[in-house]
Amino acid sequence: MKITNIEEFMGTTIAKDALKKTMGDSPEFDIVYEALIQNSKNKETALVNTNKDEESNYLPTAVGQKLDNLPMKVRTESVDGIYNSTEGKENQNSTVNKGLKVDVNEVDSDKSRIYTAVDKYATQYGIDKNLVLGIIKQESNFDANAVSGSGAMGVMQLMDFNCEAYGITDPLNIEQNVEGGVKHIKEYLNMFNGNVEMALMAYNGGQGTMERRGVKSSNDLYKMPSETQNYVPKVMNYYKNGISA
Repeated sequence: MKITNIEEFMGTTIAKDALKKTMGDSPEFDIVYEALIQNSKNKETALVNTNKDEESNYLPTAVGQKLDNLPMKVRTESVDGIYNSTEGKENQNSTVNKGLKVDVNEVDSDKSRIYTAVDKYATQYGIDKNLVLGIIKQESNFDANAVSGSGAMGVMQLMDFNCEAYGITDPLNIEQNVEGGVKHIKEYLNMFNGNVEMALMAYNGGQGTMERRGVKSSNDLYKMPSETQNYVPKVMNYYKNGISA
């Protein structure tokens, strides 16, 4: 890319380093950095074609979408290997937050409902229930009320657009969430001819990220963001060996 303004170049480089430290090697980093580069190009064009004061205050993203509306996920890995979305403060996904008392009976009841829903919808849509349970374990650790900083909701961590696509009216409802998540992974399994690892890459990292990074087979997992590289083998382990307790 030709950058005529050295200050613009330095600013982009510094912003890239700051984003990488905050977001890691994730799909969201790719999106934001691409937007940053595009913004630099647009500024050069804008200086020629229009008054600089009329430039947009927002980095260009998808048509009609502002950067602050992007579903960004900044994740860290906890001791037990479960990924939890954070906002630089205390864990937003965990049911057990500071000062919050948890009803053990309610937690047990939720887990029983989750297993019942998994049995029902895994059978209905022809998926191994251990795969669904593995996704739930890694996504939310069976927390029915999990809501991430990026807006992913429920036991299978569905986004708003997933809920809309699958007709989910209450994403924190266990049965609706499990059915939506099962439909979602089923679509990826069909897309990749039953290849579970490829389907999990898409579920966690996004089909678009796979395409941009040239992922053609499960052997290309190393091309995906580090979060997905960790996610896939952990879910595969649950899938093959089951979940204890």
